[in-house]
Amino acid sequence: PKERFLIRYPDGKRSIILQNSKVELFGEKVDQQGVMSRVIQYEDTARTVVVECNELFFPAMRVDHMIQRTRRPMENMHHEYFSRENECEQKEVGKLRCIKKFNDKTRADGLVKRMEEFGSSITEHFLNRALLRRIVYISMLPKDAKKPKSSELITIGTGMGLAVVERMDEHFEEPADPSKLEKSVACRSYLLKERRIRVTYHCEHEVLRREDVYSKDDVTNDSSAKELIKLENASVSAVKSIQTEMIRLTESTYEMETKMMESSESAFHTGEMRTFLPGPIKKDKVSNSNGSDIDYLSPYLQVENQYLSKEDAMRVKNACLQDTKERSLERANVIQTKLRQEKVENGEADISFRIEMLEKRLAEHEKKATTKYKQLEQKLNEDVRLTSLCDSE
Repeated sequence: PKERFLIRYPDGKRSIILQNSKVELFGEKVDQQGVMSRVIQYEDTARTVVVECNELFFPAMRVDHMIQRTRRPMENMHHEYFSRENECEQKEVGKLRCIKKFNDKTRADGLVKRMEEFGSSITEHFLNRALLRRIVYISMLPKDAKKPKSSELITIGTGMGLAVVERMDEHFEEPADPSKLEKSVACRSYLLKERRIRVTYHCEHEVLRREDVYSKDDVTNDSSAKELIKLENASVSAVKSIQTEMIRLTESTYEMETKMMESSESAFHTGEMRTFLPGPIKKDKVSNSNGSDIDYLSPYLQVENQYLSKEDAMRVKNACLQDTKERSLERANVIQTKLRQEKVENGEADISFRIEMLEKRLAEHEKKATTKYKQLEQKLNEDVRLTSLCDSE
């Protein structure tokens, strides 16, 4: 099957165009992101507005071992699924929420699920520990504002600013021995904003529940309060450590995707895959102005010859430029739609940091899109396979 696919589709890629959708099939090592198949559903018959995109990957080609990804850009949502070799098995990112599920055998802290409500709270679930759940209540720190007294700050993400930790609730499981029920802690609430710690104990009946409250302003002769303050500091450190780790994982995935997209050399034309390429397509290299191997025109070349007629060269050039322009416009439309939805549905007061982030992303995209288009046009003008465009009529 592999050899037949390569003989029939020499560039290692097959596209099937339907009325409101598009199916793309890739051979191994063809797509820079390691895509095996991609199904795109569009809102219109012109196929300009993407509703949903489903992708399957070759896990061995990806550093993060991703096996599947579903994206709905109009809803600002995407789901990612990973193999068992990655500590994160599943990630669901929505408009105002991010949920990550972890492999319970890969983390020493027992974290199995983490749900982040953007700008509101962070909930962590643990397994095989006395601590079952930790809920961190946060509020966004306004831009250029000073850190409040007696407070802790955590970084939300790159370009998303800082958040103030106002409160942390830690919930613990009930002891197996019923005689120890009333002495075991059910919940510890660290009220950082109020400088208080509240401890609630397990009980058989809700009306008999015992609750102790400690003030951090007067702990001179209270050993219990001092011990609770140490536990609070340890919990804050754990929350910051996990948050830093999550940001690092997100940034590393983004950097990997960016490098894959910027790579102009396809691994399809190297190694063992080249042995299956028949006829004139089996050649050593095609060089651009800087001497590096390129294959960016392969999707537009029906048969890759050494020389193209002027009409064919013009067709290839226009198709390449048009696809680049459509992708840039599509991306800009998606960002603008998200920006309008945020302003209409939520207003600028509650989530101003998200609106500001989207505005910056749109401005950055417009700047990069113009630069990339000019660079592509220059590359096409210097491509040796399109030299017929320079010939006199």
